[in-house]
Amino acid sequence: MIRYASASLAIIATLVCSTSQAAAAIPGQYISKLYTEALGRTPDSTGWNGMVNYFTANGCTVAALKAQGATVLGSQEFASQNYSNSAKILLAYRTILDREPDLGGFNANVNALNSGSTFDQIVNSFYGSSEFASLTRYICSGNPYYFEIQSQNAYAIQPPGTAIINQAQLQAQLNAAGSGNTVSLPQMAVIYLSSTLSIPNGVRLTTAGNPTPASHGFMARLIRAPNFSSNAAVVQLQPGAALTSIWVDGQRGAAPYASGVPRPFVHTDINIQTLSGTGTNVSSNFIANTVGWSSLQIFGSAEVQNTPCRANVINGNTITVYGSSNSDNAGSSWADGISDSCEDSTVTNNNIADASDGGIVLFRSQVPGAGAVQRSQVTDNVILNAGNSAFVGIAVDPLYVSGGCPASPSFSGSYVGRNKMWTSSNATIEIGLAVGTSEWFYSAGGCKGTGANVSDNTTAGIRSRFNVGIAVEGMLNATVQSNDFLTARVRKGRCQSADVAAGISAGLASGSIQPYSDIALTDCIN
Repeated sequence: MIRYASASLAIIATLVCSTSQAAAAIPGQYISKLYTEALGRTPDSTGWNGMVNYFTANGCTVAALKAQGATVLGSQEFASQNYSNSAKILLAYRTILDREPDLGGFNANVNALNSGSTFDQIVNSFYGSSEFASLTRYICSGNPYYFEIQSQNAYAIQPPGTAIINQAQLQAQLNAAGSGNTVSLPQMAVIYLSSTLSIPNGVRLTTAGNPTPASHGFMARLIRAPNFSSNAAVVQLQPGAALTSIWVDGQRGAAPYASGVPRPFVHTDINIQTLSGTGTNVSSNFIANTVGWSSLQIFGSAEVQNTPCRANVINGNTITVYGSSNSDNAGSSWADGISDSCEDSTVTNNNIADASDGGIVLFRSQVPGAGAVQRSQVTDNVILNAGNSAFVGIAVDPLYVSGGCPASPSFSGSYVGRNKMWTSSNATIEIGLAVGTSEWFYSAGGCKGTGANVSDNTTAGIRSRFNVGIAVEGMLNATVQSNDFLTARVRKGRCQSADVAAGISAGLASGSIQPYSDIALTDCIN
């Protein structure tokens, strides 16, 4: 079911413009960052609606921002993590000032807590600072404000008193561990990576105590260093490896490195990459600010030949992509949340904030005609576009073969369902659910997949901005039913706007599809 929030938004361009201007007072990305940086999760729909209503009534001012931020940082949910003073200060900097702490400020504030100051007093001082007052103009603009928008040149520090481990030492521990064993890092350790960290087959890397994203302030951090050798993933899991309870941070922000070298988009420098195999596990991590095209890329048989992908688990991660941006121009610095090519994976209970390409993309699992069937289960994830716009919320992507696709990639047995996605009033997703990808690849030899089931997804009852709610374009024998979107249709990009578009007459779609308009969408997204 597609429900209109405002029919006029779908057809009257002037109202779209005025809606965007009026919505600028709602600091969507700030709301999202309060939750992800302080609580380690995206907002629930009740919390989101409550804050949106608050800012609608009170405007976006320093006082209003402080009131909501102090509520989150003073909440029982935050207090229940029993954070150390060092962890509290780290998260306060990221939550309020939108940056990593500088060493001097970090030490001064930790010492203040150790000497009897309360955390509430520290929070009040941050909100009362000239730095936050200056930041407010970005927060209240209605535009994304990325990370380190004020160019403070603050890079992730090694908190005093925490264990010092370098990359060579950690890699040696991992290599010596042996399959079936675990390497456990001390809490709040910071390891700077200048090249790819490889987790061997069957080895698990974690943080002592197994903190979840709710207590990510305790996690050991793997940081992409300023001298990272580009064109490679920051962390790579060999078949059957596991990464749990680790904070992986690409450190992509608006500020240059301390050396003066800018932080560009580097297509290949994704945060985490898994190399197919059986039992690979990426769970309960905090994954932030990738420099590359994806935050988490999951290889399958198509990428790692002779290595079938079975029983991979991607569960309970919080993924933030605030440092990316969305544009229809080729070469834009967009990024996915999760990019999954594994033919047998369970992608569930992940929270993804501000992915600017796709929140989750489920790719075909093999070169067409080679026989592997994409049967992964993508369920119960939350995708929020609070500041960044995106091309797609969730896509089922058969890709293309130059010169024409020799066979239809099979998605029979796959299920994309019970996921929630919504946008702020300042962000737009071009296509909420893309079942097939003729919009991208039709003339490039786009493949028609077959058999995908994309059902039971919602916008959590929140009015959300889509150009197309659901598009079935390049998928035959599809099941697309019971998707419940409360949508304000907002024109973005070159695709014809629709609630549900299915290219039936053009031969691009068939199957059991909820009420649709027979529209062929081809080559309308770069």
